Amino acid sequence: MKKEEKQHLKEDPLQIWLEEFVEKIKYHKKTILPIIYISLLVSSLIAGFFIYRSHKNKKDNMLFSKVMEINKSKNLSSGEKISALQKITPEGKLSSLANLYIAEIYFQEGELDSAVKFLNKFSAVDKKFKEKERFLRSEILSAQGNNKEAIKIINNLLKENPESGRNDYLLLRAAEIQIKLKKKNEAIGLLKKLKNNYFYSPFIQQADILLKSLES
Repeated sequence: MKKEEKQHLKEDPLQIWLEEFVEKIKYHKKTILPIIYISLLVSSLIAGFFIYRSHKNKKDNMLFSKVMEINKSKNLSSGEKISALQKITPEGKLSSLANLYIAEIYFQEGELDSAVKFLNKFSAVDKKFKEKERFLRSEILSAQGNNKEAIKIINNLLKENPESGRNDYLLLRAAEIQIKLKKKNEAIGLLKKLKNNYFYSPFIQQADILLKSLES
């Protein structure tokens, strides 16, 4: 075996690979460096995006908790709740959610025009709150004497979510509105459905009272 070949066998294979790799980098330097720079830039942008989103989600969660705390507070009057909710003015869904609860408070106070005004500022946060908005709208319509439109909304909610655990109250309200529309048989059917499908509903007693008055 030649002297050069013996010497080659003694060399470290890893060292040979590294030397060849370095040579290739030097040869392709103009092509590789821009790719490295672009990769680093993209990685930085992605990392920045996730950091921003994490910070925003944390802030949103804190504001959401504040909205719910204000709405459920037993120490604040209706006016104080409205004032506090109106100060929740971030861009997007949380400001919209605050408007939904302001509309609900105005409805409870009998100020229907103000309730409608704030309800119209609401845009869906998620399915649950969209359903709440639609139900509140039906309640306002009924309070304004527009029971035909109110019952349409409730019937659609029942149709779209036949297995919802909240349907017991929707059935009760639908029955009460049908009574206002002088549709006795429809009201009886809804109340019986409530009793048959929701044995442990807190609205069973109210349903029984209405059924007795309708069937007497």
